[in-house]
Amino acid sequence: MIPRKKRRAIIIVSIVLTILVIAGIFVGLYLTTDMFKSNNVLFLKYISNGMEGLTTILDDEKGNEYNSLLEKNKYTEAIEAKINFVKNIETSEESSDSTINKLKLKIDRQVDKTNNYNYGDIQILNEDEKIYKIETIKNNDVVGIRFSDIIKQFVSAQNENIKELISVADTNEILEKIPDEIKEVNFNNIFNFSEEEKKIIQDTYSKVLVQNISKDNFSKQAKALITVNERDITTNAYIAKISIEQLNNIYIKILEEIKEDEILSSKIEILQDVLQNYGIELENDITLRDKMNNYIDKKIEEIKDNNIGNEIIKMTVYENKGQTVRFSIETEKYKRVIDVIKEQNDMYVQYSELIYSETENSKTISLKKSEDNIDIEIQNIKNSKIESINLNTERNIQNNKLNKVTSLSYTDNINKSEFVIKNNTEIVNSFKDEMILDEENNVVLNDLKEEQINNVLNIVSSNAIEKSNQIFNILKNDLEEILKSIGILQEKESIEELTN
Repeated sequence: MIPRKKRRAIIIVSIVLTILVIAGIFVGLYLTTDMFKSNNVLFLKYISNGMEGLTTILDDEKGNEYNSLLEKNKYTEAIEAKINFVKNIETSEESSDSTINKLKLKIDRQVDKTNNYNYGDIQILNEDEKIYKIETIKNNDVVGIRFSDIIKQFVSAQNENIKELISVADTNEILEKIPDEIKEVNFNNIFNFSEEEKKIIQDTYSKVLVQNISKDNFSKQAKALITVNERDITTNAYIAKISIEQLNNIYIKILEEIKEDEILSSKIEILQDVLQNYGIELENDITLRDKMNNYIDKKIEEIKDNNIGNEIIKMTVYENKGQTVRFSIETEKYKRVIDVIKEQNDMYVQYSELIYSETENSKTISLKKSEDNIDIEIQNIKNSKIESINLNTERNIQNNKLNKVTSLSYTDNINKSEFVIKNNTEIVNSFKDEMILDEENNVVLNDLKEEQINNVLNIVSSNAIEKSNQIFNILKNDLEEILKSIGILQEKESIEELTN
């Protein structure tokens, strides 16, 4: 028989172990499920979860794998681009008889990034007749260009201090835009975020919401039925209700966070480098980041000056099986909704906005994405006028080849404008007819005297401007009509006002 003291010790140990096991179960349930978590904590959790889902929109594992092959191998690229403009759609007067519809842009490239070689043959064709041709080349530290209709030789230079080299020439609109150095542009650096960056962003901005809303303002609705992408989904809805003044204060705090956000600032600095690489300078030498911060400061002052009102804002986040599927903001005047569904390689995102008024006023932005297809549609309905913008990309990657077709279209009640790009890329072992610069086909500006540089550049640039103006004059009327139909130009404006 066990002594009384030992029996008591065993009982105490058993009780302690039982308590620890129960506590462990509760901790586990807290960490892995939504049990025992308050509504404000769950609101934050699913807001953050939704932001994480949205940050994966640009993820493209298959495309990234192919692009990594292009970094290490030689490849050719054949691009064709065309505009289609149709007037008076779906009527007896429908017509696609437009000068611009007969034009086609062709670009053939040879690229070897390992050896710093990039050659491009750019042509504009009127039906099948070539009306403009430009060739560009970058070979190690030399960059060059050839206007085949003007001069039979490339005009090239060492890829540094180019502005200083050409400063001896008479200034014109082309020479002014040439950057000091021609750089390879990688747009992926602007839009790609690391997993750590995504986590920091979603934590930073989701916390601003919850930290500035009282716990009493949160509630839950179980078994809330919603429809997303034509599917009925049963969800848990976590709701926060605040006044318009409180929402504006949160908006101000988010804007202040954006000003100090080093991750976003680094992306803006990359974009600034891209603009400068293309010779695009901002007014008054102000940086893009300063320009953004100035805009934020004005926006904050505007909000503060008008931050009055007790109108209630209802914000709701909906979750299904631990995943955020919808976020909505609703007032007496409008309702805005973001839906997010992700299943393996497929993704559906839709933003919709409904303005409560006597006439139908709504806006919808939807994105459907699969492994090889992206479809984005923007529809705006205002006073019975329907405007739609559609961007679609379809691709096929097999072995060393990539075929991709991208179309961007604008449609309203009357006209349709469409821009289509076809891209065929192939990894190769060697280039057919590789362009090699030599004394016969190349003039090196660095080897010329100032007067010779001036003469060469003036001949090339003046003829290039003249040729461009000829093409512009051919297309002017059609371009003006297209730009007016899509709202970039007002009815009484001319295209010259846009280009000057």
